[in-house]
Amino acid sequence: DHIDEHGGAPDQIIIFGFSLGAYLAAKLGADDRTTTDAGVNRSSIRAVVAVDTVMYDIPRAIARADELGFPDSAVNLPMIFGDDPAAQAAASPVATISAVGSYPVFLIPYVREKDGLVHDLSRDQSEVLRDALAAAGGEASVIEGVGENHGTVMQAIGAPGDPLTDAFAAVLESH
Repeated sequence: DHIDEHGGAPDQIIIFGFSLGAYLAAKLGADDRTTTDAGVNRSSIRAVVAVDTVMYDIPRAIARADELGFPDSAVNLPMIFGDDPAAQAAASPVATISAVGSYPVFLIPYVREKDGLVHDLSRDQSEVLRDALAAAGGEASVIEGVGENHGTVMQAIGAPGDPLTDAFAAVLESH
């Protein structure tokens, strides 16, 4: 409601989120209901940068957590979203994407290490979100934060020459 009072453009919003914030950013960018509930017209969102989460397709994340090397998610995600697969699916950003929607551009950075574990669950979830957006005619790209982990990736963004910084800058410049 007050973005213009601070020099911002209310019709050129970029949403940025990390970890749980990435899940929330993806929900805002992908789900008209969430955006409407927040009082935002989704067409005013130009881009979403959702950095490193395992919560874009929650049932898939739970089912594949062990296989992809991050077993904590098989325990933690049901504690957050409940044990009902239908409720988990309904809470998933990918479940709200449809071919009739119009979506902002998504940049989906991920890392392969968290809490000392090297895993592929963040990559898998990032690719699932990208693929769902692409199937609906949206623009989305996935980029790995090579050499970073869940604790350092946000420190790297903004550093000169950092690939994630360059990708983020490109989104800002083009949208």
